[in-house]
Amino acid sequence: MKIKKLLITDVLSTSLWAGTTSIPLVTGWNAIGTNSNMVLDDIKTALGSSLLNIQSPDGTKTYNAASTKTQSFVNFETGIGYWVKVSDDASLSVNEIDFTSSQTISMVSGWNLIDPLTNMTLDDIKTSLGSSLLNIQSPDGTKTYNSASTKTQSFVNFEAGLGYWIKLDSSADLVFSFDSNGSIETPPPTPDLNA
Repeated sequence: MKIKKLLITDVLSTSLWAGTTSIPLVTGWNAIGTNSNMVLDDIKTALGSSLLNIQSPDGTKTYNAASTKTQSFVNFETGIGYWVKVSDDASLSVNEIDFTSSQTISMVSGWNLIDPLTNMTLDDIKTSLGSSLLNIQSPDGTKTYNSASTKTQSFVNFEAGLGYWIKLDSSADLVFSFDSNGSIETPPPTPDLNA
């Protein structure tokens, strides 16, 4: 899979991962993670004439405002990051899903554009994906993790509202654990077996 390199401005979201979120979009393409199942009509209403395109990472689900053909994009799907192109800076307000049980994002070998379901640290991601994890990259490329690098990594954790590129050498599941209140669960520390 070839990946086109696009210049994307860093996007910040005003959310704590559940409830109503406002995702700022800059003119041009934005890789976003909405943590919602918002439908196309609601997206069109929210963004108005600024909305030009929506595309899933694999290009099979698309919306093009200028096209008269039937659109294949119906709604955002949980766990999948999307490319959204706008003609002007805009803000997309979404109602995020509040999870109360573990959720899994299944990924394939190679690059995956995901919508993280909540904040997760690099250590937690590495624990979940194991040796399959090769790279993580933020949409603008400023926050990265490379498993083969000995340099200090700039990626620390997922941020709300962003879609992230994750590269794996084999299929794996990224597991998000939530308690019954929708808060992410922290596993207990591993005991020191050498003590």
